[in-house]
Amino acid sequence: MSRGNLQFTIYNLQLDKEMKKTIFLFLFLIFGFTCNPVEAADFSSYYKTIYEFDANGNSFITQEISLVNESPGLFVSEYTLSLNGSSIDKIQAYDSFGPLNVTKTVKDDTTLIKLNFNEKVVGKNKILSFILKYQTKDLAQKKGNLWEISIPKLGKSDDISTYLVVLKVPLSFGKPSYINPKPDKEEKTADFYEISFNKEKLTSMGVLATFGKWQTFSFTLEYELKNEGLDTAVGEIS
Repeated sequence: MSRGNLQFTIYNLQLDKEMKKTIFLFLFLIFGFTCNPVEAADFSSYYKTIYEFDANGNSFITQEISLVNESPGLFVSEYTLSLNGSSIDKIQAYDSFGPLNVTKTVKDDTTLIKLNFNEKVVGKNKILSFILKYQTKDLAQKKGNLWEISIPKLGKSDDISTYLVVLKVPLSFGKPSYINPKPDKEEKTADFYEISFNKEKLTSMGVLATFGKWQTFSFTLEYELKNEGLDTAVGEIS
C-alpha cells in the first residue's frame, strides 16, 4: 500500500445549488496530499493519524480529520480515497451525527473507499470533523528476531495546517533499535512504545523503525585446508 488519491465533492451554494466543484488531492499512503492551490484556499485541514500495531503485526489506523471552511458558500459532500493494496478491511467512519455510509471497491491491487457525510457544514470558519478507521497487514514485517515498520512519506502540501502521526508499537516487539527520522516525542506506556512525528519530519521522508535487540543468521563457511606434513598441525583461518 503506497500512493492513493483523495477526492472531495464540494457544493457551491452561492452560484448554483446543483453545481459541483471537485478537489483532487494526492496522498502518500492516505495521509499527505497536494492539490490545486486555488481550490486549496477554500479549506484548511488538520490531521492526526494513529497507527496501532498488535503482537502479530496487524495495524489499526485511525485518522482524526478536521476541515475548516474558508469560503462562506461551500460545503464538503463526500470523501473518496484510493489506496494501492487489497488487504484493507474493517473500515469504519463517523461524523458528529453518527456512522457514515462507507462504500469499498477493490479492483486488481487498488482499494477505493468512499464516505458520504451526514453533516453539511456551511459557513466561513465552520469545521467539519470526522474519523476514519481501517485495518491493514502491510505496514509491519517480522524479519528474523526483529520487527520492521515502514510508513510512507507525507506528500508536501501547504494546505495541511497541522499533521501529527503517532505509532503505538507493542512492547512485545522489543525496544526500538533504529528510528528514522528522529521522533518529536517518544515514551513507554504500560502496553506500548508511543512515537510521534510532526508534518515537517514526514514531508521529505517516510518513517522506518526497527524493534528488537539482536538478529540470528544461519550460514555455512567452506575452507580448503591442506596439511603438508604427516603429523597433526594447527593452522589459522583468516
